[in-house]
This record gives sequence, structure tokens and C-alpha cells, in this order.
Amino acid sequence: MQAPRLGGSIPKFTPEEFSGTGIKPVLIANLKSAVRDITVRSKMVAVPELKQYLHKDVKVELNGNRVVRGKLAGYDFFLNLTMDDCVEVKSSRGEDELVDLGFCIIRGNTVINIEVI
Repeated sequence: MQAPRLGGSIPKFTPEEFSGTGIKPVLIANLKSAVRDITVRSKMVAVPELKQYLHKDVKVELNGNRVVRGKLAGYDFFLNLTMDDCVEVKSSRGEDELVDLGFCIIRGNTVINIEVI
């Protein structure tokens, strides 16, 4: 059997050539179906439903026990958030210290929870 050349056709094997090798032949039709299923599944991604919360006051919990509050100005597919009039809430022993941040951009992978206040 020859090795396939670049741009050449794919060699065809018979099931007998695979016996004893532990390799199971895959039908091209099944492979195409599997690729189509993966492609369809990859397009079915949940988009955050935050449109109803735009320009409303929200509290966002971030990793590292950080909390910010402000008006939700925008968001994207990755849950990156833009917030206006943003303040960081630092809690220590029951007292909240507010640190004014102004307009801020929050990376989506740091967001744990979003709550309307």
C-alpha cells in the first residue's frame, strides 16, 4: 500500500486490513454526521439575557470576594460588562467602604453573579 500524496485521493481500506490492529474503521458518512453534529452544537451557545437590565443599578460579584455596584452600560457574548458610576464595595467587620471607580470594564470570566438592586 502506498502512502497518500498531498492533494491525492485517500486510500481505501477493507475491514480485513484492520483485523488484529485494534483500530476500528469509521464510515465516512458517520464521520460527516459527527462533524455536522459538533458544528451544530458549537453554534448553540447561550447568550446572556441582560438586555432588560441595561441602564439599571446592578451588583456584580467577582472572583476573589470582590463586589462592584453601578449602572450596567453594556455587555457582550463573553459576559464582559461595562458599567457606569461604578463603585467597589469593600466590606470589613460589617462596615462597607465604597471606592469610586467611575466607568469600568469587567472581564466576563471574573463574573460570579449579577443582581439587580
